[in-house]
Order: sequence, then C-alpha cells, then structure tokens
Amino acid sequence: LFFYLGYLSQSTTFDYNSEWFRNSHNGFKTSFRYKETLSSLSEQLFYFIPAPAFTRETLTLATDTVERARLDLSSMKSDIMRKSLPIYYYGVQFEAEQKNPKKAFEYSESLRSRGFLDQLGTETALKLDGITDEERKSVQDLSAKITSSRKTIEAQNNLPLSERDEKLLAQAGSELSQAEKSLLKLDEKIGKRIPAYAQLRNPKPVSASEAQKWCGKKCTVLEYVLWNPDLTENKDAKIKSYCIVLTSKKVNVVELDGEYDYAGAINKLRKAITDLKREGQFEDVRNELYEKLISPVLPYIAGGTKELVIVPDGNLSFLPFDVLRKDEDAKCLGDKYALAFSPSVSVSVLSGNKNAEEKKMLAFGGAWYDTRLSADSHRANFTAEGIARGAKRGQSAVSFDSGDLNEKQLSYMKNDIKQNGLSGYFSDLKWQDLPGTITELNALKNGIFTSGAFSEITQEKASEKTVKELSKDGTLAQFPILHFACHGYFDTKIADMSSVLFSEVSGSAETNSTDDGYLTIPETAVLKLNADFVCLSACETGLGEMKAGDGMVGLSRAFMVAGAKHVGASLWCVDDEATARFMASMYKKVKKGADYVTAYQKTVENMTQW
Repeated sequence: LFFYLGYLSQSTTFDYNSEWFRNSHNGFKTSFRYKETLSSLSEQLFYFIPAPAFTRETLTLATDTVERARLDLSSMKSDIMRKSLPIYYYGVQFEAEQKNPKKAFEYSESLRSRGFLDQLGTETALKLDGITDEERKSVQDLSAKITSSRKTIEAQNNLPLSERDEKLLAQAGSELSQAEKSLLKLDEKIGKRIPAYAQLRNPKPVSASEAQKWCGKKCTVLEYVLWNPDLTENKDAKIKSYCIVLTSKKVNVVELDGEYDYAGAINKLRKAITDLKREGQFEDVRNELYEKLISPVLPYIAGGTKELVIVPDGNLSFLPFDVLRKDEDAKCLGDKYALAFSPSVSVSVLSGNKNAEEKKMLAFGGAWYDTRLSADSHRANFTAEGIARGAKRGQSAVSFDSGDLNEKQLSYMKNDIKQNGLSGYFSDLKWQDLPGTITELNALKNGIFTSGAFSEITQEKASEKTVKELSKDGTLAQFPILHFACHGYFDTKIADMSSVLFSEVSGSAETNSTDDGYLTIPETAVLKLNADFVCLSACETGLGEMKAGDGMVGLSRAFMVAGAKHVGASLWCVDDEATARFMASMYKKVKKGADYVTAYQKTVENMTQW
C-alpha cells in the first residue's frame, strides 16, 4: 500500500485510466480489508501532496473501505471509526482547499452521524419489534462467522509465509465471502420491512443538497469541524479547523483558528458561569470565544436568518453558545437568534418531518427514587404539605463515579455489564424524591393544556416498565409532546449508562417490573416515538461521552433516533422549583403558536425579570 501511494504521489500527470491503475485500484478495493491498514492509510495521507484527482480517488477508496469494514466487523465498529477519523478530517480540508464545500460538508457529516448509531450495535437493532427469532439468530450466527473467519485470516497473514496453512486460509476466505453476502442479503431484507433496522445497522449521512432543503429559508446551519492532534500519531500532520456554514442557497467553508485552546476556554467559561465571583473572567472568555467561533462566520449567515442550528464538534458540545457576545455592549448570540443544537444534520433529517397539528402532551413526573422511604412516605412527599422547594435534579449522593477508573478497570466493568447486566453498575447510586416535579406537572395541567390535551403518569406508575409498554403498544407515538420531569444521570466514561430515571429506582414501587428504573441510551434509542418535542426536564441530560468527530453521545440524540424531531435537554444541574417555572413559561408560548426554539429563546429573555 505504501508503494502504491508513494509511486502515484511522485507524478502530477498520471494516467488514471491506465490498465495498471485500474487493476491496482480494483485489487486494493478487494484486499484492503483490515483495520490496521485503515490506520496506516490515515497516516500516509499526511505525507504526500499528489495530484487532486488522485487524492480524491484515494479518499474515496479509503472511505469506501471504512464503510465495508464497518458492515463486516460489527464488533469492531468503534475501533474502525476511531482509526479512520483522520481520513475524514483530511477529506474536509482537501475539499475545502479544492473549493468543493458540498463535498467537505459530506465528509463532516460522516464524522458525526455514524458514531452514535454504530455505538448502538447490532444487538440493539435486533431488539426492534418485528424481527423474528429466526432472523435474529441468523444475523447473530452470520456476524459470529464473519468475526471468526476474519480472525483466522488475520492470524494466518501474520505468520511467516513458510508457516501459513494455505488450505485453512482459503477455507476461511471462502467462508468469509459467503457469510458477508448472506448477511448483506439478510440485512437488506429486514431493512426493507423495518427501516429503523437499516438506520441502526448502516446509517447514511445526508448530502449537502438534502441538508439545504431541510434548512429552509429562515435557518442557517453552523457545523464545526475542530481537528484534534491526538487522533494521529503523526505529529507533523497539519489539519485545519473549520466551520461549514450551510443555508438554503449556499454552502461555505470558513477556516478557524486551529491553534486556539477551545477546550480550556470552554472549561473556564463554565466555571465562571457557576461561580458568580468570576464575573470578570466570564465576560472576557465569552468575548474571546465569540471572536473565535462566531465572528468569522457572520458574513456567511443568510440575511433573514432567524434560527441558527449549531452542530458542535468535540468540546464545543459543552459550550452554552447562547451567552457568547462580541463585547459587554453587544447582544448575546441567543438574543440575536433562536438557537438550536443538533448532533448532525443527518440525525436531524432522520428524526424530522413530524409536524403535530394538535399539541397533546404526555407527562411523566413524581417518580419514586429514595430507597429509604416506604410507599406511604413517597406518597406523602408529593402532597401539597410535603412538597419541598429548591431540590437539585440529579445532584444526589452519588457514591460511585466511573471517571475515577483506569482503562483496565473500565474494561473490566464494561465486560461485567455485558455479562451480568446493569444492576451492579447502578447499585451504589443514591437519589432523592423530587416533589417539585408534581408542581411542574400541575402548572402545565391547570394553566396551559386543556384536560383533553394533557395526560400524566405519576408516582409509582411513572416507571421504566410503563414507558416501554406504552412504546410497544403505540401509545407514545400518539403524543406530539413528551415531557419527562425527573432525575437524569450521565457517565463521562460509559456513555451507554446515561439515563432518565423512573420509579423502579426506589425499590418500593409495586409495579411487577423487571426493569431497574434507568432508561439508558440503547434502551431509549429503540423506543417508538413520533414526537414533535421531547422535553427532558432533568439534570445534565444533554451531557454524555465525548467522541472525537461525533460530538456528544447523549440521551438527546437517542430520543432523536427513536423519533423525536426536537429534544430539550440540560447541560447543568437544575433547580427543581426554577425548572418548573421555566417549563410553564415556555409551554405557554408554544401553546400560543411559537415554535419550540423561539419559545425557549423568549423564556430565557424573560428569566432576567424573575
């Protein structure tokens, strides 16, 4: 492969139609199959500057190979994507320099829309309703056969030529080819019948033209692509950072300051926001971030834009863009535009096109959490006399944090979870009841929604079992608004464990449930929703594990995959009473006809007067 790349890079006038090139290229398409080769190609791309036509052809070869490897090696998808990320970042830069912004956008989308869906894995896709037991077993058996055959081939190829068992190698190759063809055929069969299966097994990023159509006339997308040098061992690699600005009429790629410490600045801003003693630092750093992230793209934001959809990358997912401004005399970005955030345009398009005519809400709240309380004590907590004020949603006595684990311990824990389930992982977490969630639901029921438009499930019935049953029988899909007033949990190391919490957590809810009360990311993603808006009125539900090129792997994205068009989530611990007031104010504006993004914006503006 190195010879192939190096030879072609020596000439700027190479005959790409020559028989040698076609034969070599086709040979690599069939034999270029291992994750190590993907990593090698990632490194090699930085060492030569060949003719543009060859670079584009090589990038196409590399990304096609990644796609094939992802399908074939389901157990290694995350590792394959991690090793391949430099290829996509390089693709964004190459197409930007070649003045091909639409292709740069498509490379950017491939960075982020794939990782989340791949992370759900084959087993999650196989849990979807409608898949027969026979199909499920066939997919599992074929996947195991592919993995086994690949391991045999890899092991034999690592031996000296004199020690290889050519018969075994040929047999494994034949079995691999047959299993691949059978699995592809089976996937296509199931995917035609159950579209969600195809989306989970092989997600496709949208084209720039599709994204522009989705964007509309009053929306501008800011999609950030921030290069992280830690993605490659080649310290000489010079990859630039960009913001791709997409409107209904044009796509522009704007270069950003690649040397700036975005992560450090974001951490500084978040600390300053939560510590009022640091107001001076707060103003300086938000001005600085505005200058680095917003000022360069302002000339490309379409006139008439009312909504900015921000697709963050890396640590930008932690950044509250709303508060950024040029200087202390200027308006904040959230005052100038209605801001929405998306994990990727592809995921937004996948979850979109749901416009509810009647705004009916199903709300969950008042779940039981405290393991020290009896059923009667839980009920007393939610009476008018028992309601406490100012509790923190999610800020409980958590005695375990996987962030303290080293890699070996973390690997052991992941294996334990896989083998023994989640009970051990969640056993040390402690939670308090949230009486303010009932106040929140009462405000929605009595002051905003009519009796026919509002349904609620509270206390011991607000269970994980109930959510799954309502999903299975189609009830959840009947509501355009789903509201979860509850605790939320996230883990920075094991993203799958990020959860919305329900009454089984208390251990005292007599629901005959076999669930643990933690609705995790994989469980959320396979729910059946048709919601215009899902509100996670909980603590830090917008947070999740950082994945390079893929932003945040969080609950909000899982709800989008499940079928929500918009998701409201929090980046902070939230006050119980203040949250109830915020939600009531926001839904009043929605009820009067405002869209969710505008309603949020106006509510934030009004909060300064509370």
